[in-house]
Amino acid sequence: MMQQPGEHHAIWHFWQAPDRVFHGWCINLQTAFVRTVDGYDTQDLELDLIFSSDRELIVKDAELLDQRVNDGRYTPELVDWIRRYGDELIQRLEHARRLAASRHRSAPPPSRRRGHDPLRQQRWRDLLVRLWHHRFTRLRRTSATLDERARPARR
Repeated sequence: MMQQPGEHHAIWHFWQAPDRVFHGWCINLQTAFVRTVDGYDTQDLELDLIFSSDRELIVKDAELLDQRVNDGRYTPELVDWIRRYGDELIQRLEHARRLAASRHRSAPPPSRRRGHDPLRQQRWRDLLVRLWHHRFTRLRRTSATLDERARPARR
């Protein structure tokens, strides 16, 4: 489960046993958590967004919101806010899905991607060592110059 301070939802990840195959996410709408001595407190707001591994989106328990108003547990204003927040999260998911799809389409084919190139990695290592050596040598020279300037002049 992942949740951020100030966010009114948590993201649950699900895997199916015994092979631990990824099954999907559940975005649980809830009040922002509050830290306590024992851990944290939050309240479930009933509405869940199920995002399966095959990218199907299911809105779960939306019908319970009106029932919570009838029971006196939620105000109509709270239910309106929960629905708007759920719609906002769905829009964010759809936007992220479109971005991922466009990036996938524009990615070069595997044969044109940069693979593991040991020679290139060795060149980078050599360059970093030279830069580090140059910087360290320059720092030593600067330090020696400062030491000489700090010494009192001999007469």
